Amino acid sequence: VVSGNLRGTSNEFIDVEVVSGMINCGEENLIISMSDAIIAVGGGAGTLQELALAYRNNKPLVLIRGFGGWSDKVSQFLDERKTRKFETATTAQEAFKKLQVIML
Repeated sequence: VVSGNLRGTSNEFIDVEVVSGMINCGEENLIISMSDAIIAVGGGAGTLQELALAYRNNKPLVLIRGFGGWSDKVSQFLDERKTRKFETATTAQEAFKKLQVIML
C-alpha cells in the first residue's frame, strides 16, 4: 500500500495503490486501520508510529528480528497495560505462520 496524491507513481512491488492525499500527515493511520495484521521489519520513526497504532488498535503484530530498527528494540509489550503481545520471528515465513495461528 502506498499513499499520496497521484495514481500510478508507486513502484512495481505495490499491489494496492491508495490515493489518499495524505503525505506525512496520517497515512500510517490509514495503513494500520486497513490491515488485519502487521509484520514489521527494521524501521525508524515511522515504523515506531505504526507499531504504536497497531498496539493501540489491538492488531496482531509480528516483529522480524535481525534487521535493526524498532523491530529489534521493542520488547513483548509496548507499555504496562500489556494490551497486545508482540510476537517475534526471524524470517518472513515464520512471521506469516505465527500470524496464521494468532488469527485463527
